[in-house]
Amino acid sequence: MSSAFPNGHKISDGAYAPSILSPVLASPHKFHHLPDVRCLCSGGGSALLPAPVPSVSLQEKQSVTRLLAARGATITELNTVRKNLSTLKGGKLALAAKPAQVISLILSDIVGDPLDLIASGPTVPDSSTPQDAINVIHKYDIQDAIPLSVWSYLTRQYQRKSSKNQDFSHVQNVLVGSNNIAVSAAKLCAEKLGYRTLVHSTCLQGEASTVGEMYATMAALLVNVFNDRDRIIEKSLFNSLLQKYGVDGSCLRSVLQVAAEAESQKKPVCIISAGETTVTLRGDGKGGRNQEMALATAVAMSRDGNLRYERRSQVVFMSAGTDGQDGPTDAAGALADPGQVTRADEQGLAATEFLENNDSYNFYKNVDRGQGLVTTGLTGTNVMDIQILTVCSSYDSNL
Repeated sequence: MSSAFPNGHKISDGAYAPSILSPVLASPHKFHHLPDVRCLCSGGGSALLPAPVPSVSLQEKQSVTRLLAARGATITELNTVRKNLSTLKGGKLALAAKPAQVISLILSDIVGDPLDLIASGPTVPDSSTPQDAINVIHKYDIQDAIPLSVWSYLTRQYQRKSSKNQDFSHVQNVLVGSNNIAVSAAKLCAEKLGYRTLVHSTCLQGEASTVGEMYATMAALLVNVFNDRDRIIEKSLFNSLLQKYGVDGSCLRSVLQVAAEAESQKKPVCIISAGETTVTLRGDGKGGRNQEMALATAVAMSRDGNLRYERRSQVVFMSAGTDGQDGPTDAAGALADPGQVTRADEQGLAATEFLENNDSYNFYKNVDRGQGLVTTGLTGTNVMDIQILTVCSSYDSNL
């Protein structure tokens, strides 16, 4: 028998937690009567199966997750803390099922596909310890803001060893999907549409707004190739991407090669990336990391004269979540182009103010009658986010 329960966001909304947890927590010791236990683990599993330790309430655990997310903690850091405050995460579900055979099919939503972090690894040996969780809390300086019960539990448990050396021979963990599959499908689709295509990265990380600025610089680099290739401008943009944004030099040379080939073949260019960025909250607006990245890209494009006043090339950037939901909004992400900020100004909307207030959703909802929002509905899967940058010259701008 199986049941399905929706969840509102990566931080458990708590609405379904009792329904989900009751049968699991009431009977883990009965699993050994079963021949096998089958688990499906994917993004959102951490929120759907919170199961805090007895001395910590669900609300207290949620508050820690919210504090860390607001400070820009990565999913790796969030799940390190979650695992050490859980009775099921970090391999504990699999240990409770022993000696039943456990088969876990895992859909990755984390850069690098670390099985012990996806859904906080309920069936995977945990290499982290309470001390690691304490280190994360210290890193973001929230030790005085978290509930006392959480701090007391972790400090009492800090000498507890990880579960990585325990016997998991009864468990088979199988990775069945990742962002590599989504990126490969996007690349194939772009090529069928006539684009010269390059996969930039499947491990994209960092502050969403900074990554957005990087994409604006990459767009300028591509446009320069299409427009008579000024070598001085090219060198400046290349060095900025290399030194300021840490883009790999060999990757940049591949970008230039693909752009040059596309220009000579009179084809458009499509650069594809995937991963998961973070947002450090500064304001009280509404949005998600993908919409924030798109807005930061649009703002950076508007400040680049080579892009803002460019008429011979058409540039579009998209960042969207493969699950169809970006933050607590009904959008998967958003589109950006060099003229977007100017059009917003004409409507009396200051893009930089929306960006500073982390209010990207309301920016895109009001600019161009909301056409910049990417709205797909929930897709039923989650393999992180995908970014697509396209540059078309006048001869192929109908694509």
